[in-house]
Amino acid sequence: MIRRFPGWLVAVVIAITLIAGPGFTHAQTSPDLMQRFTWQPYGLTISYPDGWTVVEAGGVISLYPEDRDVSDGQGPELILFTLPVSGSDPLDTAAAQLAADIGGEVSPITAGTRDGRATRQFTFDQAAPDTIGGLLLIAADDQTVLVLAHTVRDSEADVFLPLLEAMTASATFEASGNTSGGLVLGGHARTLETYRDDTYGYTLQYPRTWSLVTRSKPGEIALYPPNADIGLNAGPEFVIVVFDTLAVSDLDEVLNAVLSDRPGEFSEPQTGTLNDHPTRFVSYTNDTQNPAVTGAIFLVQVSDSVVIASGYRAPSDSFATHQPMFEAIQNSLSFESGAPVVTAGFVSTSNSVSSVQLEQRFSWSDGALALYLPEDWQAVIEWDGEAEANTLFASAPGTLYDDTLQMLHGTTLDWFPGLDLRVVAEATTFDYEKVSDIVDITVAGHPAVTYTVLDDSEEPTFKLQIVVLKIEDKELGVVMIFGTTESGWDTFRPVVDAIIASIEPLDSTLSLRPVRVTIPSGKPLPWQQDDDYYWDEFGVTLRPPDDWQTITTTQNFDLALVAPDINENPNASFVGFQYIAFLGADTTPADVLAEQFGGDAQPYTIDGREGAILTMPDEANGTTQYLILVPYDDHGAAFFIVTLSKTGEEAAVESILDSMTIAPVHVDYSVVDAAWQASLAEYGTLSYGSPDAPVKMAEFLDFACGHCANYSQDVERLYVLEADGDRLHVEVNLMDIIGGPISNQAAQATYCAVEQGKGYTAYKTLFDGYHEKGYDYAYSREGISELLGNPDYELDIDALNTCIDDGTYNDIIQENAVRWAAAGGTGTPSVLLGANGDSLGFLILPDGSNWSGGIPTAVVRDITGRMIADNISAQDAFNALIAEN
Repeated sequence: MIRRFPGWLVAVVIAITLIAGPGFTHAQTSPDLMQRFTWQPYGLTISYPDGWTVVEAGGVISLYPEDRDVSDGQGPELILFTLPVSGSDPLDTAAAQLAADIGGEVSPITAGTRDGRATRQFTFDQAAPDTIGGLLLIAADDQTVLVLAHTVRDSEADVFLPLLEAMTASATFEASGNTSGGLVLGGHARTLETYRDDTYGYTLQYPRTWSLVTRSKPGEIALYPPNADIGLNAGPEFVIVVFDTLAVSDLDEVLNAVLSDRPGEFSEPQTGTLNDHPTRFVSYTNDTQNPAVTGAIFLVQVSDSVVIASGYRAPSDSFATHQPMFEAIQNSLSFESGAPVVTAGFVSTSNSVSSVQLEQRFSWSDGALALYLPEDWQAVIEWDGEAEANTLFASAPGTLYDDTLQMLHGTTLDWFPGLDLRVVAEATTFDYEKVSDIVDITVAGHPAVTYTVLDDSEEPTFKLQIVVLKIEDKELGVVMIFGTTESGWDTFRPVVDAIIASIEPLDSTLSLRPVRVTIPSGKPLPWQQDDDYYWDEFGVTLRPPDDWQTITTTQNFDLALVAPDINENPNASFVGFQYIAFLGADTTPADVLAEQFGGDAQPYTIDGREGAILTMPDEANGTTQYLILVPYDDHGAAFFIVTLSKTGEEAAVESILDSMTIAPVHVDYSVVDAAWQASLAEYGTLSYGSPDAPVKMAEFLDFACGHCANYSQDVERLYVLEADGDRLHVEVNLMDIIGGPISNQAAQATYCAVEQGKGYTAYKTLFDGYHEKGYDYAYSREGISELLGNPDYELDIDALNTCIDDGTYNDIIQENAVRWAAAGGTGTPSVLLGANGDSLGFLILPDGSNWSGGIPTAVVRDITGRMIADNISAQDAFNALIAEN
């Protein structure tokens, strides 16, 4: 029998709803805890809301709303302090004493654990003053107890108590690094992130506001402060570099080799150790560079063949500003006990993510995602009666007691406004032993978190990696559990990483919810009368009836044609169009309709394109619904068309469909090929459109990103619709932050093809290969040679391969990642916009976050038009668009 997780969703929802432990009351909603505070030197992290402050005085830390005076002790406030303890039962003694000191009603003291540490917890209700609250005690060691106490006036409990309880529930212990350093500068606590490298076993801490970029080589990272100007190759930056092919007999020899041929003046080397590893440290100043640079290099000998080098630098005139933070990050560097003994060849291709073969694409429509699985895996969707939800279960061949068993369990939950990913993640840990911190990641362009736990509820012990992501536009949460036996985890880990990296939005999901067009109240609708309607974004022409209206970018469709009674009648007739970037390899419209909705799809042709149709009569409401799927172009795109017609109005709907003509909007590849070749030679970029265009757009992407593959079609339409009219200049920046070496090969191949005047052709061909063959093959050297060896392309494949082997464009690929991170990038694709002459930046959403992901063509076009017509910034244009909608 294979281990399952029945009822898991129910438990998660209950845990999220209640948030706090036994005895807590008044909890109503799950608050949004966006900020994080780490209590050094205990490594205890608390999540807290925006608008709250952290004050540290006299060994007591207080968290409370910025606009409140909490000096009377009645809150709303969460305070952290320590108690010295001794004796045989120190935790019970401390809890009993604190409970006795409270004048009022106290709940029974309950025992528990928090990250493996013993806890005691109770609540209280006081009449004078009229307050309510609770205490959580955590055993730090044999002599110290950590106390988290919260209080609030009873009259404000409904507002603040859920926040305070959630803050207490969020408390978790970070893995301790070098606690003698930490990021506590000037006595002020800072909000931190912890980075752990599993290959070489090191951790470090850095401010949450900084950007972290992982390089294509395992173990190598770069850190940059917010708004850093790193274009002069002078920092500010903190980097980790790995030397893993050395024969180290003397660390001083390695240091001399590192410093050889480097300009500047260097200090005398300082010797030392870090977690029993030999170290060397030098500082330097390079006045020959413009601007002058100051920095430092720190070497750690990990094994006989591996040296980890960390370093930091900044322009000399601003170095003093950055130096305290650089040193704090440096001091936080730590090598875990029990970390792998790294030797040359430790990172082998057989154990890397890029070598994992994921031949099987699985569409998980409930989760609105597609993921790729190994060929021998079996995947099923099952109904979980206890959870009252469909769940995904996928596994490799094996048994419960076989180390070859590898499995994935996925489920969904409704995502309510105000839910916080980390709070949800904490709620899903249950009694499992958490063996890694909760880490922020991006999955398929959606914000997510991940962490690992041990499940010893049955034999053998399982190691599980849990991923929680939110798909906000669908009000959907997705939880995925990857697991195998603890002894088999090292073999399974690359497969887990590869599957997570392969996840992409399920653009071919055809949704029936809701089945009617929704129109914002009071929104004026464009009136369409006798003339044909030309949908220029897709080159589609339609003729609606005289009294029908047209709407673009509705809540559920890219375009909708609606009957005049649409606002009054829930069963009003309409025709809605949804563009699908890629329907799926080796599939037909009839297959897709049958898979998504069941039923017997019949052939259906629109403008000579052979598709399929499902007819769904509803006698109770007197309506008929058509679900239609027709190809859009020869690259796998399609239109999903949903219609609803009242009895007697079928002819109106059918006349619209009969009038439809499709002339796909595609650019002339040879024109873009030439433009990219010229811009790479002159500027080192891949650009299209007039350099003097009033609006600039920069896209940052990774070839391993499925959404990037789909978004490339949107950008291509922008070339035709905006760039060809000299209104928009578009720059494409290739990175390797997701797929690592495999992405790097595809990016290198594209740049190398640009040299030969076939860059855009190669770019589109490789993305087509992603869909049709899977990126693991399409971006392999064999796949690249096959795809780009098309005789019609007239590419010199030998020269192309030599260019890839030489790593000719590695610097550009890494610089793209640096620019992306410095701008605040968190996912791909990322789109930056700006007026000519202004710096480019992300659009800021109403909640204050960056718009991460591809921006729809219609939105880019709307913003472009407003910027040109009103001479305003991209953000002002976006704000105006939001205000109107």
